[in-house]
Amino acid sequence: MKHWERLKLQQFTTGSALSPFDAALVARGLKTLPLRVDKICSNALAVAQFLAKHPKVHRVSYPGLESHPTHEAAKKYMKNWSGMIGFDVGTAANAIKVAETVRLIVHAVSLGGTESLMEHPLSMSHGSELLREETEPMVPPGLLRLRQRWSGKRRGSYRRSGEGAVTYLTVVKAVQCSGCSSHRSKALKTTCLVVVSNKAGTEQNDI
Repeated sequence: MKHWERLKLQQFTTGSALSPFDAALVARGLKTLPLRVDKICSNALAVAQFLAKHPKVHRVSYPGLESHPTHEAAKKYMKNWSGMIGFDVGTAANAIKVAETVRLIVHAVSLGGTESLMEHPLSMSHGSELLREETEPMVPPGLLRLRQRWSGKRRGSYRRSGEGAVTYLTVVKAVQCSGCSSHRSKALKTTCLVVVSNKAGTEQNDI
């Protein structure tokens, strides 16, 4: 039983073994991996720059930002900046609200796929380890983790900056909404996230 529990934990941590077909798909996908990684990183940089200027975001952790403490080391040792962004919105309640309200970003825990994914580590993937009564949380309660996708085109609900990097649904200006197409059928006021372009300053709330 002891060994079975260890095996279950190992499978949960690393995931299931690939089938032959999945392994063949991975081998095929490796041929275009550099192109996809470049796109992921350029998109993530645009999102991180947007978040860094947002008044409701307390801190952004992304090595591509000059304000990041390891930016110079990242320039020296990394070929690109990564597609993973951490940002702090102050409290756990704020973080959960953002994660549960997003519509184009999937509220889930994963590093694979082509979707942009957002999670609140304290209440999701690492909650049992990070939130203990006898100790302080190891990560800020308001921290959100965003994995940026490589392609931004989805039913026209996105914005692009002058460099062509996608900045759709990055976070977040919450407004009281009573009439956008997403909530019109509910006939009640609810919170709707508004995408703010980091270039033109325009808004799009029908997402």
